[in-house]
Amino acid sequence: MASLRLSPMKFEYTGLHLAVIFGHEAIVRMLLSKTEVTDWTTWRKETPLHLAVQHGHDTLVRFLAQERGSSEEKGRNGYTALHVAALKGRDTIVQLLIENGAHVKAQDFNERTALHLAAMEGHADVTMTLLSAMDSSDIIMRDVRSLTALHYAAHYDKRDVVKCLLQRMNEGDVALKDREGKTALCYAEDMVVQKMLLKALGDPDREMPIASRQLQAMELLFGLTAG
Repeated sequence: MASLRLSPMKFEYTGLHLAVIFGHEAIVRMLLSKTEVTDWTTWRKETPLHLAVQHGHDTLVRFLAQERGSSEEKGRNGYTALHVAALKGRDTIVQLLIENGAHVKAQDFNERTALHLAAMEGHADVTMTLLSAMDSSDIIMRDVRSLTALHYAAHYDKRDVVKCLLQRMNEGDVALKDREGKTALCYAEDMVVQKMLLKALGDPDREMPIASRQLQAMELLFGLTAG
């Protein structure tokens, strides 16, 4: 029986993996139809679907998601294909995966959803697509440190994502605290983000908190740090 494995390579990719990486759909279809797949994942536990998503091959993503049903398999860091698509900002692929049954509530090894990753990277279009497929309780799912997607967006100053998230969150959601007792506002260092969060908390006229990086800069400037 034919094998998909090529001659030994440093990273042990198979012919199937390489065909996916370079977007050769006809070769992928041929290999899957004529050969028993004995080495489905790469050395980093990535499936062909992970690779198709990572390299932005939309038609291959559709084919693999529909025909091979591997959308929930976890690769490196516990990422599903949807995590990878969200991280890369591939909105069309995020839509394809959701249409083909990808679970928006799937969590990686740090208990982050695809929404956490989209928020961290500032992908507003992906955020909106994910939100449209989520219930209110899904939006405030927490990672291993009890951080919500809003915490991530605030911390990384992703204004557009913060705006998207706030459209689907109530005051109680915005006020959620992480394991250290910090709300998203505690992480916000961008004044526009701070104002949006304060407005969502019903306190738009409250004095802005001094962001930690700003405070450190002031301490250095005025020689207030110890030593």
